[in-house]
Formats: sequence, C-alpha cells, structure tokens
Amino acid sequence: MTTFALNNLWAYLQGLMLSQSDREWLVGKLSEPVEAPSATETEIVSQTLKELVIPDKLRRKRGCIKLTEEDLRDEHIQYLLNR
Repeated sequence: MTTFALNNLWAYLQGLMLSQSDREWLVGKLSEPVEAPSATETEIVSQTLKELVIPDKLRRKRGCIKLTEEDLRDEHIQYLLNR
C-alpha cells in the first residue's frame, strides 16, 4: 500500500468509535504474521499473468496514465513498470 493509502486507512480507523475489546481484536489481527505464498501459488499467478490477453481497446490506452512521484515509489507499480 502507498503511504497515502495507509494514512487514509489510519484516519478512518481513528474515526471509528471502537470499544476497548474491538481495539484489542484489531491489534491482534494486525499483529498476526502474514503467510508468504507458496511456490506453487506464485507459479500459478505468474503463469496466469503470462496468459492474459489484453484487448485492443485497452492496448490503445497505453501511455494515457499519469503517475506521480509517490505512485512511482509504490512497490506494486514498480513491479509492473519493470515487466
């Protein structure tokens, strides 16, 4: 997620009227470790992305997007740009 998205999420969470038990539940969820995808899952996603067919209508739109400096720092966008 970008810094902008994280800041918006934080502002949203701060605006919620959470009880103490709700806050403790949220802390527990945020503290859980994230499972890394298995090699098989990664291979499936990679293969699926290679098999994607981009419609001509979208292919003609290439170059129409404007990225900010913050967008360019996003790891997902960097990955897509390096493909």
